[in-house]
Amino acid sequence: MPEAKYKLTSRLSHLLQEVRNKKGISASKLSKDIGNSVSYISALENGNIKSMKESDFINIVKILYDINNDDEAKQKIQNLIANSEDDSDVSSISDLENEEDSNIPSQENIKTYKTIDTIDNQKEFKRLIKIMNSGFTEVFKHDSKFAERELKSFIRSMRFDLGFMMAIIGIPFFTLSKLNHDERQNLYDEVSDVFKKYYEMIKDETDTDAENTQRTDD
Repeated sequence: MPEAKYKLTSRLSHLLQEVRNKKGISASKLSKDIGNSVSYISALENGNIKSMKESDFINIVKILYDINNDDEAKQKIQNLIANSEDDSDVSSISDLENEEDSNIPSQENIKTYKTIDTIDNQKEFKRLIKIMNSGFTEVFKHDSKFAERELKSFIRSMRFDLGFMMAIIGIPFFTLSKLNHDERQNLYDEVSDVFKKYYEMIKDETDTDAENTQRTDD
């Protein structure tokens, strides 16, 4: 599979230049650290480079933001994209294809839930959708079966209650970035236990209703 690339806007290119200058990193040093030429850095910061391979973007971000691992660098890239003022063409080129509207049935009375934060900006919403698509693509690249299984489950859950699922994905898990993998697994297990509690409650009620119906029929 070809390496993913990111489209670059002039705003994003200038942002990288601003960070480099603020950190006191010369274009010459940055070019050597990423194994490229000074002219490449100049073209990048002047907005003449319109796309960048993911590996190159990761290397630049790791240097400019003192990041040591690729996963953190990828997250930083997504944050840079989200914070870019230019709304056009900043998503991953390998975005997922748009699903047909008919995949999610129309829900006339979508319930809303009180959440920690809200976004009332259509342009920002569109950008976030692009970033989500890019994230789904990354998961698919690493484990296609896992990505397909989880997304199918998520789509079914949206049919259950679209507003509720929007509230769930809005929980700011990113604030728990200092948790290691085992701690994150424990968090998932605890959330899963809460889900199972409600599932068993509903299941018991359903079984009781079925037994009562059976007695009535007898």
